[in-house]
Amino acid sequence: MVRQLQDSRFPQGPGHPARASVGFGFASCYASTGIQYSVSEKFVALEQTRSPAPNLPFPSVFVHETKRLADVSGKADSGVAKAHRRAIGSASAQRGYLVTDARHSVCLFIGTLKAGGAERVTVWLASELHRRGHDVVVLTHSAPDADFFTLPDGINRETVGFDEGRDTLPGKLLVNIRRCLQVRRVLRRHRITAMVAMMPHESVMAVVSSFGRRMRVVVSERNAPWHREQDKIWTALRRIVYRFSDAQVAQTQPIADWMRRETGSRSVAIIPNAVQPSLPSGPPVVRPQSFIRPGRKLLLAVGTKPYQKGFDLLIAAFAQIANDYPEWDLAIPGLLPSRQEQGISGQDILDTAARSGLTERVFLPGHIGNMPDWYAAADVFVLSSRFEGFPNVLVEAMGAGKACVAFTCDTGPEEIIQHNVDGFLVRDHTVDSLAASLDKVMRSTELRSRLAAAAPGVMQRYAPDTVLNAWCRVLGLPEEQKTR
Repeated sequence: MVRQLQDSRFPQGPGHPARASVGFGFASCYASTGIQYSVSEKFVALEQTRSPAPNLPFPSVFVHETKRLADVSGKADSGVAKAHRRAIGSASAQRGYLVTDARHSVCLFIGTLKAGGAERVTVWLASELHRRGHDVVVLTHSAPDADFFTLPDGINRETVGFDEGRDTLPGKLLVNIRRCLQVRRVLRRHRITAMVAMMPHESVMAVVSSFGRRMRVVVSERNAPWHREQDKIWTALRRIVYRFSDAQVAQTQPIADWMRRETGSRSVAIIPNAVQPSLPSGPPVVRPQSFIRPGRKLLLAVGTKPYQKGFDLLIAAFAQIANDYPEWDLAIPGLLPSRQEQGISGQDILDTAARSGLTERVFLPGHIGNMPDWYAAADVFVLSSRFEGFPNVLVEAMGAGKACVAFTCDTGPEEIIQHNVDGFLVRDHTVDSLAASLDKVMRSTELRSRLAAAAPGVMQRYAPDTVLNAWCRVLGLPEEQKTR
């Protein structure tokens, strides 16, 4: 017997579609098992709550089991319980409901855990979901020995391989079919109930690999997609497949608008990155004092991609004003001389510095794990990016109380910085404009102090618990959970 709680919050009446579908689901499951059982009492509550977050416009609807089956024993217990769960899943899926328990098995899918913003967010999200008591699997193409970030103990690590050896279309198709089958085996082995894919390729594979499985799949764009060159086939697949995911995550409103317009996405949630009160620090440890001599001032930029981050524009702008500020040095942690992107390499940045007579004032410290030390040492932080999604390094620098200068690129800086209040925006994306803005901020101690004092306010807007609860809503997880 199924009895619904009589409460004004819940759907009433025998004809209500939600009530009918759940009741039918239970009746079907018990009739189909052929198992003798007795049920003392069963309650099913349909609770509909609208998310308070303005960027999550769709309601979260949960089916809660408030009392377990009673007087069921032996194999019958296993059979009835499984059929019971299938019925709830089937009925809720038909009506668009999410089935939630206290503990879930969640998979985060991303290409690698090398140094990068999306990778850092993935590790943070995995760690926080694990801390809230969920079983977490991080799935990548690359092997763990290529990781830059370290996962906490207790988080499962899986790989599906990354075969680049196929150049023909049939060969690539075969490789990706094999990858999808590998992903599907991971989902089955860990009994995944919710999955989030962090990049376009992984998002397409996640949706395809999960077809037919009762689980929630969330796709995510971590950059301004109209600035990224994608293979035509993957672009077409993204436009076809995204609409079949349960939810889509964008970091800013322009990206959300693009997803709705270009992929037919209808359940887009805007979830920015969190600003952690204390950034993690680990190996490799590279001290700022190894490069910056005592008494000198530091202009800091951070990133691994020379073209996207606009480091060619930055070095040209710094060269214009360097003679006026002989006590200032420029450091770009993360960028390697060997890294190439869109015809620009880290070595090109060093060569430009050498031609400008700045060899002793421009430094590429490489990959570092102790970013808090570098933020603490900086006098001004600069974001010269051509495009972004939601720049982690910008909010981290602001959270560290630094005066920040940033291009108003697509997307992120304009959403994060209040111009001339907690940061300085450069609206004309040219070398001359960047040089002029840096000159203004570097020249005025008063302006730097005022911007730096207001910058940490960003931590309230992007508090970790707020961001984590937004992720829990789109994944169908409880927002409040006992931590480990």
